[in-house]
Amino acid sequence: MKNKSNNCADYFNANYLHQSVKLLIDSEKDFQIVDGSYLEFKSSQKHDCKIIDQGLEIIEEIDYFDYRKGDIISPFEILIRYQFSGNITAAINYIEVVLMKKESNYVRVGTDFFKKIIVKDRMKIPRQQLKVWKESALRLDLGKEWHVGIPKYDNFVVVPNNKNYKAAIGNSYNLYKPFSHQAIEYDGDESKIKWSMHLMNHIFGEKLKQGLIYMQVLYLHPDRMLPIVALISQKRSTGKTTFLNWLNAIFAENMVFISPQDIGSSFNEIYASANIIAIEESKFDGTQSLEKLKQLSTSKYISENRKHVSAAKLEFYGKIIITSNNERKFVAIDKEEIRYFVLKIDEIKGQANHNIEEDLVKEIPHFLGYLESLPPIDFTKSRMILSPEEIESEALQKVKDESKSWLYVELEERFKELFMQYGAELDVIEFCLGDISDYWFRNNSKVSLKFLRETLDEMGIERADSKQRYMRIQDIERKTKEGNALKYTVTRELLGMNDLSPDEIKTQQDFKEIFGEEEFEMIKLNNEKKSNLPY
Repeated sequence: MKNKSNNCADYFNANYLHQSVKLLIDSEKDFQIVDGSYLEFKSSQKHDCKIIDQGLEIIEEIDYFDYRKGDIISPFEILIRYQFSGNITAAINYIEVVLMKKESNYVRVGTDFFKKIIVKDRMKIPRQQLKVWKESALRLDLGKEWHVGIPKYDNFVVVPNNKNYKAAIGNSYNLYKPFSHQAIEYDGDESKIKWSMHLMNHIFGEKLKQGLIYMQVLYLHPDRMLPIVALISQKRSTGKTTFLNWLNAIFAENMVFISPQDIGSSFNEIYASANIIAIEESKFDGTQSLEKLKQLSTSKYISENRKHVSAAKLEFYGKIIITSNNERKFVAIDKEEIRYFVLKIDEIKGQANHNIEEDLVKEIPHFLGYLESLPPIDFTKSRMILSPEEIESEALQKVKDESKSWLYVELEERFKELFMQYGAELDVIEFCLGDISDYWFRNNSKVSLKFLRETLDEMGIERADSKQRYMRIQDIERKTKEGNALKYTVTRELLGMNDLSPDEIKTQQDFKEIFGEEEFEMIKLNNEKKSNLPY
């Protein structure tokens, strides 16, 4: 081949001159080749065109072509006119796919056709998307040879691999996209990852070790499960968006940005095959979306729903990252929930680097090499890699506290008040559902026995398996055991008071000093407003 240009027109012009001339003669029976280098009308007996390296040069002006004397008709123009009836898209597809052996912009999966389209994201990163393309549109686009070069697959799969990527897995089309960066071996020079580690330290703080393990998994083990990461802060300019943009620059097409509404949508094509799912400035109000979020974090499979295409069951490897300005109520988290890694992000201090995103992008190959140099990950601690103890944080506990129902909070406060009130005289609190229903919530129709039972279960307060005699709450003063039922038992340990002796919590001042101003004021306010409570 004379020319290996990636431009299909230049490629065809340089390599298919004689084939295009033959195409013209076969299509136009009035032309003939004369003296090996000229074309003429059979009736004119004149040299009308000369074959030159660039194509056909018009020697005699004729009405047959829309060209003037001295114009040159390129092989590419001949191909468009005579083989593809003026369809330039079809001609380009033929050259690229059939002659240049390039990958087709179209693909067939099962019985559906798709076109690969390129859309730039907010970071100006080109992202490939598959858009359903009707067969009738293919015929219009590509002409009579529309089917030539379109690869055929049986179904979709998602096989994430950033080191040894494969576009096709057997006869299935891999929706995971190739990784665009090449790691540079880390040589110990920290200046080469200065801004990367600066951002990691800022985001993860005292959890930096866990943060690096998290990044290792994203890069080296994208097929593994990770907890939901929540970056929260009421303040602005904290670096949350910078962190997401950095991840986007690293993982490109395998990361998506969505809203809480997208989680609740029946069409999930936007994130079904993504490896990282970022949900910005989030607050999940709907129970359905919240439950779907939690379910996604541990799902092994997902049913991908595209418009106008049959649903496809895919393996799901999505890791979810949430950012929110609501530090306490961005999501409801149960007491025993272990799927959230909540990090409170502080404001960036010191002089800001307004070019940090550009600096981070430059460091990506070195940072990847640094991740490769870290010790291997221990996969035995948790199915989410990081154990519950490793992701426990004060920010997580605050969200859990805020997620408690009003009845949970009320019962917790009342139990603590009893322990404070009776001090050393009271080791445990015992009751049955009827006791507290009658004693505390007799006039509140909202507090059903079912609601009480569910709340006590949520609090981790267990019920005895058999009937036992016990001291009812209303009998504590008399110290008599008049109850006989399947009792519940509350201990100081369950309420987080296990490190204290009864004498240490006898007074309000002690309670205030030990448990903090905020909780003390909450109980105090509760006591002052009993008449306004919903019971």
